[in-house]
Amino acid sequence: MVRTNQKRYYFSTDYLLNISKGILLLFIIVLQIFLFYSCEDNLTDPKDDGLDFGYIPPVYFGSPAWHPKSNWIAITHSDSIDTNNDGINDAAFSGVWLINAETGQKKPFLNYDVGLLAWSRDGHKLAMVRRGQIYSININSIDPVEIDTASFQQLTYESGYFPSFSPDGEWIVYDSGQDSPGPNYVWKMRSDGSEKKCISIKGTGEWRMPNWSPINNFIVYQRYIDVDAAEVFIMDSSGSSQFRLTTDIIHDRYPRYTKSGEVIGFLSSPRNGERKIRLINSDGTDLRNISPDWAYKFDFSPDDSKIAFVLWSPDSTAIGNGQLWIMNIDGSGLTQLTNFKP
Repeated sequence: MVRTNQKRYYFSTDYLLNISKGILLLFIIVLQIFLFYSCEDNLTDPKDDGLDFGYIPPVYFGSPAWHPKSNWIAITHSDSIDTNNDGINDAAFSGVWLINAETGQKKPFLNYDVGLLAWSRDGHKLAMVRRGQIYSININSIDPVEIDTASFQQLTYESGYFPSFSPDGEWIVYDSGQDSPGPNYVWKMRSDGSEKKCISIKGTGEWRMPNWSPINNFIVYQRYIDVDAAEVFIMDSSGSSQFRLTTDIIHDRYPRYTKSGEVIGFLSSPRNGERKIRLINSDGTDLRNISPDWAYKFDFSPDDSKIAFVLWSPDSTAIGNGQLWIMNIDGSGLTQLTNFKP
């Protein structure tokens, strides 16, 4: 009989314990990565919007959308509420809140897990993103609040982000990874979700974050023209008449028209600098910085005199971090509007 040499391996208790610890550590790391990419605006697309995530607790404010006919700002937020009017907060409310731009009064609005809010021009319809898809709901009145909950409707099923209404409310422009295994492109659809059409030129870089001018058929959007940088462009609603607005080769994104359509604001992040809100005229002139460091998502007041924005700093101890702020259009009059305690 021929005997073959067989190796036997014995594992000590300490060795097995170390393996278990390693598996547990790996699980914790994976969980942290998941939380890092899922905290902002409840988006599920791993590409998201390229903005700064990870260090923001879920109670921070995000995605402000100023109602076009009032002083109320719709904004996503998670906090506790008093459900029986006994002066004690006894339940959690995670969804859309209303903040009064003059008084800072805060009240729950929509109990939906959504983000990336956008009002129609008349203020009677609100678009939003939920789990990587676009939805809309009719708002009969904002003060007092009257919501047509039966009108809550899913508009996209392939993917959809950053909705923005046309001036007449008949169309919505947005970005989507539909029909694309790689980059997102800018699409438009009817406000009921029909007639979806890509208006980007595929193969020319990723096109994202469109915002429709309140006064005409022009759309401002972010387009990646380099691996590390995005620039701001303008086109018409058919995808023609392309015009490059910024040429600084730094990360410019989240462009938004003022209500007059004459000025465009956007977030700008130099490679080794702090994120700021910058303004530029829609013809490409008069580029200027107007915000404090680490200003984040923002929106303009109905008369274009003020800007509401959220401060998101990597320093969690920064004064007013995670809060909603307001300032004049020229950057003066900086005021912290909310003051929640995490």
